[in-house]
Amino acid sequence: MGDILSFESIGYLRQALSLFGQKETDDPYYLQTINQTHTSLAAAYINVAKRMGRKEYADSCLQNIEELGDKDLENGNISNHISTRFIYVDYLLFGKKYQEALTELLSMEEYTTDGNFPINRKKDWHEKLYVTYKQLGKFREALYELEKYEEYKSATLNDSTFNKLKNAEVAHAQMIEEIKRENEKKLYEAKKNKLLIIVVSLFVGLSLIGILLYNKRKANIVLAEKNDTLDKQKTIIEEQNKSIVSSINYARYIQRAAINTIDEFHQLFPESFVYYKPRNIVCGDWYRVASCAGYRILAVADCTGHGVPGALLSMLGISALKDIIAEINQQGHVPYPSEILNRMREHIITSLAKSTTNEYSAYDGMDMTILVFTPDPTKALFATAKQDLILVRSGEVSRIKGDSMPVGRFIKMKDFSETKISLQDGDMLYLGSDGIRDQFGQKGKFNLRRLTAFAKEHYTDPVDKQLEIITQQIDEWQGSTDQTDDQTLIGVRVRIN
Repeated sequence: MGDILSFESIGYLRQALSLFGQKETDDPYYLQTINQTHTSLAAAYINVAKRMGRKEYADSCLQNIEELGDKDLENGNISNHISTRFIYVDYLLFGKKYQEALTELLSMEEYTTDGNFPINRKKDWHEKLYVTYKQLGKFREALYELEKYEEYKSATLNDSTFNKLKNAEVAHAQMIEEIKRENEKKLYEAKKNKLLIIVVSLFVGLSLIGILLYNKRKANIVLAEKNDTLDKQKTIIEEQNKSIVSSINYARYIQRAAINTIDEFHQLFPESFVYYKPRNIVCGDWYRVASCAGYRILAVADCTGHGVPGALLSMLGISALKDIIAEINQQGHVPYPSEILNRMREHIITSLAKSTTNEYSAYDGMDMTILVFTPDPTKALFATAKQDLILVRSGEVSRIKGDSMPVGRFIKMKDFSETKISLQDGDMLYLGSDGIRDQFGQKGKFNLRRLTAFAKEHYTDPVDKQLEIITQQIDEWQGSTDQTDDQTLIGVRVRIN
């Protein structure tokens, strides 16, 4: 019956869109109704896809989401925009694209902190995070999201629900009492048969002792042979593991060689610090500095995943950035950060498209920030893909955002935007990956609020002191909790003279 209603809904919604298409108008209410119809149609398609396991309905869901793009966001219809993103997460979960689903959900965190964000939406957000973390094998994070889901779920219960729970508790108590009486009856019967059981058990036990003694000797022989085999297998595995770790350690050496040293960093940015902490031996975070025709360039990137997969993407990104800057320098052009990001995205998509064996590779990429300091020390150019920049001036903190699309394939791609920044002597700039703000501790995530508080309180401190303080704060927050992701934070002091 549910499938029939869903198909009828799809039919009616498609007819509605067809009728809407016959009328050309700029009426905001009319356009908003069209957008909401696309969202409803996408929801209907993904519901049918999940019930029937049919990929073609999931594809139809994605088509409607792509048709919407960022229209609701541009028109200020945040509620429908959030609904569409929830449906997109359902599409990713249906396709088992759990890492992409996690990225999409975490990007919605800023909406959940809004006091007007409905409780039922928060409940749905934490539920989807729980399902995603569980599928990714991140059970500590999954447990945290499950607890938050149950918390918001409880907050939405009405009086009727509480009455039902109370009645269920009474019925449960009655059932326990009935079980108790039944157990007492069985205990009485058991006492009557206890003596007989003891006699029979004694006879059977003596018989089994003889059998066990024989079997134990035979089992010891078999066990010794198995232990010998296990020891040999253990030796082989240890040698293989030693070889693998040795290879990864050498890969770390290669990756560190591709990333600028602290001395190279300080040559272009004398008053700066770099906090760089990979989660594994190799990682997906990287940074790079360069000079080009009198311009100083600072890049920070966070590749999809961490460990070996993230490291491979980072080497691809570092190589592409070096080639792009070298070409711009050779041509004598201005290194506009938006142009660099556009060319980086083209290179990443083209390179990953060559692989046909990994169904997820086409959606891999990186979050990235390019900050270009012009020959005029009072001006800088800024472009970013899913990251932001923190500027602290005279105790006031400004968060400069960029584009919400990554350097890689996206639902709706457009050229990256660029922001001009006016600088003053003593300004402090902070940029980095999301690894610090997403780090779990005993009280949840470190989050952007604590990072901003650090910047506001310590921006006047010497940069070496700032590095010492942020390192201590992160270590104390994390405690015995495992590191969640690769962590990078770079601070640069502006000097005009």
